[in-house]
Amino acid sequence: SIMGQILLSVRNVTKTFGTLNALENFSVDIDSGAIIGLVGSNGAGKTTLLRLLCGLYRPNQGKVLFLKDGKENNIDQFREVVGVLPESTGLYHRLTAWENIRYYSRLHGVSDSVSWERTLRFSKALSISNDLMRHTRGFSRGMRQKTALLRALAHGPEILLLDEPTAGLDVTSARLVRRLVL
Repeated sequence: SIMGQILLSVRNVTKTFGTLNALENFSVDIDSGAIIGLVGSNGAGKTTLLRLLCGLYRPNQGKVLFLKDGKENNIDQFREVVGVLPESTGLYHRLTAWENIRYYSRLHGVSDSVSWERTLRFSKALSISNDLMRHTRGFSRGMRQKTALLRALAHGPEILLLDEPTAGLDVTSARLVRRLVL
């Protein structure tokens, strides 16, 4: 889809958990090609918003609309075009970095060769191409973060959602990621 086109529209969304108001009357439009980093204190509603955008949560009020070619689509279809880097990387420690990435890409229906080509390109830029065949068990936080980032990018998403994106990533890597993706 075209850069600068609204892909996701959050309209007056409220999400509550019992008596807790996680988000209240929140609205935002997200364009195709956007990179969005959610930054804020714990309990500010970042993770809740992320899960609403991915269709994992449904709002109590308001709407989350996935727009494709100007038409409203089911939010579940949005998962195909989104790359998500959650706060907790959720890597499988028994798998190598590449196996983690390949598994996720296959879930998105992306061939291993396409996924590998993208992974190699991004991993070189992040200086971790030599670590792709290592098991992630011994990885530092920064290495886990980079692996999770590669995993989020491998299927060629139109939108990248980052929860606490700079945690564990050095500034140079964070800037590099932005340049690579755009």
